[in-house]
Amino acid sequence: MNKWLSEIEIAGTNSSFGKKKCRQFVADTRPLVDGVYETLKRNIKSRYGKVVVRLWSQPRFDELSIPSYQYDTMGGVCMINYVYDLNIIFDLDDQQAKLKAVHGIFDDAFMNLPEEVGLTGSEVMSIVDTVYRDLLKLDFAKK
Repeated sequence: MNKWLSEIEIAGTNSSFGKKKCRQFVADTRPLVDGVYETLKRNIKSRYGKVVVRLWSQPRFDELSIPSYQYDTMGGVCMINYVYDLNIIFDLDDQQAKLKAVHGIFDDAFMNLPEEVGLTGSEVMSIVDTVYRDLLKLDFAKK
């Protein structure tokens, strides 16, 4: 483990959900992702500097025989390919419920990492949990 994890991204795949929905999803999740980005700086050692959680529909995931994990050692990126129906998030009414759903995706994705990733999921989730709670407090204070 010779790198610091400095970035986590989450995104839907255009081939599964379409460009418009994927862009909306990124916009909806930006506060959580940005908060984690600001907190990660040199806190967690990893084999990869960036981890991307890519969301796929089950049919597309199966059709393309996508591996659950893909590694770009030269670029320092690990991709977690995760099956999830983005329509579940789009059907939610408020931002808090959407953030909770995304938090659940992160929790499932990071708490079940294989050893090859070289990352302790509980360390990542500690930061994600803190940012998530802070966002909920901010949202509550606005009301």
